[in-house]
Amino acid sequence: MGFLDNMFKSPQQREAESIAYYKWAYPFGDEHKTKIDALVRSFVPDEDPAFAVFNYLVCRQKLAPSVYEGKYKVTDDQYKPCAKVLKKEITPKGKKVMYKYMALVEADLMIDENYNYPSLEQLDARANEIKAIIEG
Repeated sequence: MGFLDNMFKSPQQREAESIAYYKWAYPFGDEHKTKIDALVRSFVPDEDPAFAVFNYLVCRQKLAPSVYEGKYKVTDDQYKPCAKVLKKEITPKGKKVMYKYMALVEADLMIDENYNYPSLEQLDARANEIKAIIEG
């Protein structure tokens, strides 16, 4: 009924939900969005940029707390259930590299307004560790 729920919301309710979602996805604002979107696109270059950001946000929904309350550490036991759900919700290309999205989310949840993200090599190494956790 999700779609129908939205039909009965006022424009103000929809706008408030949109603002809340944006603050959840990018707690440090527009600069944060710009930085993470660029990082997503460079870390998953074979995916269409719009789909890459979509896949990232779907992954973030599955791993991140519902409200940003500061740095958040994803635990290893969260990855298997997340992978199960992601296989149904992200794009076909994204399924092949969902570990990369998980590594990006994990890194993004640990940054602050200084945006000290790990290097692409460090992210790739963590993605391989996550893959081993899920497949192991």
